[in-house]
Amino acid sequence: MHKLVVTNGEGAARAIAHGVDSALQKGLKVLWLWSGGSNGKLQIKALSMLKYASRHNLTISLIDERFVALESTHSNWHQLLDSGLNGERARLEPPIIDWNLKLYEAAHDWAVRLGRRISEADMVIGQFGIGADGHTAGILPQTEGVHEHDKLVLGYRGKDFDRLTTTPALFSRLHLAIAVAMGESKKPMLEAMQASESADEVPAKLLQSASELIIYTDQKVEWT
Repeated sequence: MHKLVVTNGEGAARAIAHGVDSALQKGLKVLWLWSGGSNGKLQIKALSMLKYASRHNLTISLIDERFVALESTHSNWHQLLDSGLNGERARLEPPIIDWNLKLYEAAHDWAVRLGRRISEADMVIGQFGIGADGHTAGILPQTEGVHEHDKLVLGYRGKDFDRLTTTPALFSRLHLAIAVAMGESKKPMLEAMQASESADEVPAKLLQSASELIIYTDQKVEWT
């Protein structure tokens, strides 16, 4: 099932929290993969609303990360920790734990740990952003990540930073994909997700490979 829900940030946070909490209340072990950037505060807010979260039933990791030291302000994980993410109500799985590794080694290490967490979980939820250029996770248009269906995590050299990103190999293993796309700049890409036949041009189209996708946006978009 794929659906689009028109709401604001507060409404999205409440809806996401309700879904996660419902799974936790049923006794399911949940792996919740977060995005960085503009999703950060919304995710922190949703986490604060949970009634049934604990380190025993909820694990939080990331969808993508810049390959920089943890103390760097460019690190998505660092930004989330600064915004209030901590290990009191969830077990945390940082994307990078050894900064002595090379880029491809760090990608493999995270893929191994992520695969382990997926195997342990009863429900895997991926929360994504959608960029104004159509990218999602760290998968940029016309890059190798669009066609990676074997490795869970890919390391690549971007224009500004080396990056680690989950891939379409993860999307098909999600029980639920959540995309949050707020603001007028996201409307063209939401429309392009349906109109475009090529994920090379609009990587966010890959999210439709998840068995269930819910998109939260404040834009009115025709969705079928």
